[in-house]
Amino acid sequence: MGETFLNLFYINVFCVICIDRLKIDQPFKRLWWRYVMRGVPYRDFSAKPFDCSLCLSWWVGLAWLVFVGHFTFANVILDLVLATFNFVINNALIVIEELLTLLMDIILCAISQKRN
Repeated sequence: MGETFLNLFYINVFCVICIDRLKIDQPFKRLWWRYVMRGVPYRDFSAKPFDCSLCLSWWVGLAWLVFVGHFTFANVILDLVLATFNFVINNALIVIEELLTLLMDIILCAISQKRN
């Protein structure tokens, strides 16, 4: 159960990083719009589940449970609960990013003062 929890958690973190932080869905949506809606100016649209980290982590988690053979009711509920915590994971990643930025600023400031 612990290994399943960690793997589902890693899937959620990966989906949050790809969709919410890196926004890798935007170029694909623009490309889709260009080939499907020729001549119409681009307007942002929702391509669920591919532009929603909650939806994508839910479906990828379910596919992973089926693929690995751990598809039980408890694991499906675990996947659902972890998928709903994607907003918390996103906020935690923002805090980690800000802390690392602050740390890099402190280090670079100390290096520049040392050179003078």
